[in-house]
Amino acid sequence: MSLLLIAAFIGAAVGSFVNVWVLRTREGESIKGRSRCPGCGTTLQWFELIPLLSFLFLRGRCRSCRGAISLQYPVVEALTALLFVVVFLHEGGDAALGDGGAMLQIVLGWLVASISVALALYDMRALEVPSRWLWYFLVASALWGLARAEPLTFSGFWEVAQGVVISGFITGIPLAFLWLISRGGWLGEADVWVAIALGLVLGWEMGLSALLLAFWLGAGFVALWWALSCVVRAVPRGWLLGKIPPLRRRTPVPFLPFLLAALWITYAFSWSALLVYYRYGV
Repeated sequence: MSLLLIAAFIGAAVGSFVNVWVLRTREGESIKGRSRCPGCGTTLQWFELIPLLSFLFLRGRCRSCRGAISLQYPVVEALTALLFVVVFLHEGGDAALGDGGAMLQIVLGWLVASISVALALYDMRALEVPSRWLWYFLVASALWGLARAEPLTFSGFWEVAQGVVISGFITGIPLAFLWLISRGGWLGEADVWVAIALGLVLGWEMGLSALLLAFWLGAGFVALWWALSCVVRAVPRGWLLGKIPPLRRRTPVPFLPFLLAALWITYAFSWSALLVYYRYGV
């Protein structure tokens, strides 16, 4: 239990950094320098930077200007902490201690998780992602896929490496095809690269399963948004639902977050959407 708490705390701390990384990158600022309130610009003290706890102690408001702190901060910290715990448990948990290979898998998994959260958050806010972040993600995913395969010999390493690359190629083909025939109108180029990462991490079979799950998640989200936007017309102004923007035909919906969500759902539960599709025809 103590190791789980340590993994969660490390994840929350990394999530705090991810928030800063995304915000400052979007604004063209350096990630160096102390954190400050985005409202009044006051430099934050150490006790205002404790992941999750500071938000609770401050009741979601800046200590200096009393401005509201975005819920994005605790949500990202909690999500990253959850992913760190999932990776820790999935890659051996307590038994990984003292095992260099297992510890390498955990560290690489944490790296992939951190970049995943950063990519999803940036895409939701800007409908695009920095190209170099995609390369970070692909390299980290490939290394994690190789580490999880545990090649024992030099010749075995190259066989595993070829398998990882082929898996990424297979999972990338469907979205690459959609991107080409739509000339980028249906999805972005970044989605194709993330689809490749699905195969690098999960293998081609589970990677394709995650790809199918991503489409289901995206369709479910759009259906829910459409239903709520229809209800909005009957809700008095000032209510929560009244603040939901209407869904129109050309409203952009980022697909990359659904791909990443599908990656982690499939990884955590080893759940095959393809099996469900073949069995029930969903």
